[in-house]
Amino acid sequence: MVPLYHKHSMFAAEKAITYLVGKRWRTQSWRDYLPELEFGAAQLKNRPLVRLYSRRSAKQLFSRFHDVRVTVEHPSLHGHLLPRWLRPFGWYVIITGRR
Repeated sequence: MVPLYHKHSMFAAEKAITYLVGKRWRTQSWRDYLPELEFGAAQLKNRPLVRLYSRRSAKQLFSRFHDVRVTVEHPSLHGHLLPRWLRPFGWYVIITGRR
């Protein structure tokens, strides 16, 4: 199982809106802004590489694997999963498969 950040999540949409409305794009590229999603990364000199994946791009990333299954999930603050109707907008694309 591999979790990846979901490109079409509510969280990513909120960050994109913050980026555009906050006019950070004038001083900072989207690629440089994304690492700030990680707690404490804004203060680091060497920031982590953060990428967002759609379900399709995640499946393509694992195209050499068999029985690949892609789901989208987001645990709530209490450790439970989001309601079923909100899951397509969850923060994680989960890939399962076998080599």
